[in-house]
Amino acid sequence: MLCHLEDTTICIPKEERDNVKYICSDMYECYSSIAKACLPNAIPIVDHFHVSQELGRKVDSVRIKAMKKYSSDKTSDEYYLLKKFNWMLFKSNINDDKMMDPNQERKWNKHFNKYLNLYEIKDMLFSIDYQLQETWNLKDSLVDFYNTATKENAEEQLNAIIKNFYESSVTEMNAFGRTLKKWRKEIINSFHIVGYEYKVDASTGHVAASEKKMNNAIIENRNSIIKCIKKNANGYTNWTRFRNRILYVLDKNAKYSMYPIKKEEAK
Repeated sequence: MLCHLEDTTICIPKEERDNVKYICSDMYECYSSIAKACLPNAIPIVDHFHVSQELGRKVDSVRIKAMKKYSSDKTSDEYYLLKKFNWMLFKSNINDDKMMDPNQERKWNKHFNKYLNLYEIKDMLFSIDYQLQETWNLKDSLVDFYNTATKENAEEQLNAIIKNFYESSVTEMNAFGRTLKKWRKEIINSFHIVGYEYKVDASTGHVAASEKKMNNAIIENRNSIIKCIKKNANGYTNWTRFRNRILYVLDKNAKYSMYPIKKEEAK
């Protein structure tokens, strides 16, 4: 973590901070303020995952609001669909063929007592409340934006998406539109290309290169692992042991000692 700017004894040197090119974070205002103060030359970026996560919360709020209308009869078709098939609202028509194919194989559904496929269930789900379909379409527009936009056209596309969210009849989508507008610059910056990823096709041996955008997926993964370590041990009272355990789990080829030998003792 960065310390107070005036405390030069333990701060990261200004020369190093001035050389930082990018700072990627979630949509927490404090991170943005720290970045501007401590990393003046860094380009601020909002991680794609956290934007999608916030939209997911709004989408689920719309579902829960619709489900509450039928909570008095939990055996109703509407309540069953909104409870059992809530995951459909988070799927995309861009990358889920089963939901979009009316000719998919039908399976027996005990509740409706007939054979149905996912395409038919999706239509039944969205017919419950028009706001569900509208919310799904808006959600998919953001998915498509992240899949197809480039640094050159991201601003134009995002402006159009924000306009659609603002004009929506769904209150939750209006609120998310304000979130997009607030973090508009940081979202556009997330389309900076910072490198390339190379993947080898196991069947053909062909190497494919793809552009790599800035994200904090690795940090999120490491934080998750550390939380699991702490939870599995019901906490640690010894910091050194806790630190060594983390280092060992993150790099199993490394070896650590509880009380490492100092250079003076080794002589």
